[in-house]
Amino acid sequence: MKNKIKSSSPLRAFIRGTDAYDTVTKEASSVEIIGNKRVVIEQAAGILAYETEQVRISTKVYTIVVNGRELTLNSYADGIIIIDGKIRGVCLE
Repeated sequence: MKNKIKSSSPLRAFIRGTDAYDTVTKEASSVEIIGNKRVVIEQAAGILAYETEQVRISTKVYTIVVNGRELTLNSYADGIIIIDGKIRGVCLE
């Protein structure tokens, strides 16, 4: 019997995260992209604009823009915003 090497979870390959960090103010926000279905933003300060194809979120460091289709705000509590839909892109302004 051959030993099988356990590979990492396929889901892990679809999870991407980054920290939006400002070297001057030492403030940081976390942006996690899960596949093309969900974006989780931590340390959010507010929602600047919300449409089904674009959501603009204010943080202490940047404005985070999520583009896609059928975007919905799943949750907004304690500075954490969860956006679901068909994510096409996320950018920092």
